[in-house]
Amino acid sequence: MELFTSVVAPPLEKRRDEWMQNVGEALQELQTERGIDPEDLRSNEGFVDTVLQASQAALRTSQQEKRDALRNAILHAALPSAPDQSLQQMFVSWVEVLTVWHLRILNLFDDPPGWFAREGKRTPELVMGSLSAVLEDAYPELRGRRGFYDQVWNDLHQRG
Repeated sequence: MELFTSVVAPPLEKRRDEWMQNVGEALQELQTERGIDPEDLRSNEGFVDTVLQASQAALRTSQQEKRDALRNAILHAALPSAPDQSLQQMFVSWVEVLTVWHLRILNLFDDPPGWFAREGKRTPELVMGSLSAVLEDAYPELRGRRGFYDQVWNDLHQRG
């Protein structure tokens, strides 16, 4: 027990503190830039549910991309036009169980020309390009890993 506590507790506490600071700063920006009232958030049970669910997931991962996605879920939940609470819960649970590669591929296919422009890469011919050509142009480290990214794509497709 002591060994577990001495090995796991310090990094977990650090992760928790960083998470709380990061989310707090992001909410502060929403308050300043969008006029979000913290009192309204305090009384919004759906928002509190999302914060708790996302926070638990964030503490269980060391991957910054996942923590960023979870933080963004909280920020979207704070907006007046927040997604339906069921969608929020589904998204947070998917971020927790899916991999960083799922998030990267979602990000790429959200706006392929924009993604390639932001990355300073030549945009492949998207009309004629196959899924594998686009993915491998975007992420050369996926070359030769067709089975892997086909599974990631299937996972995303199944979740709509």
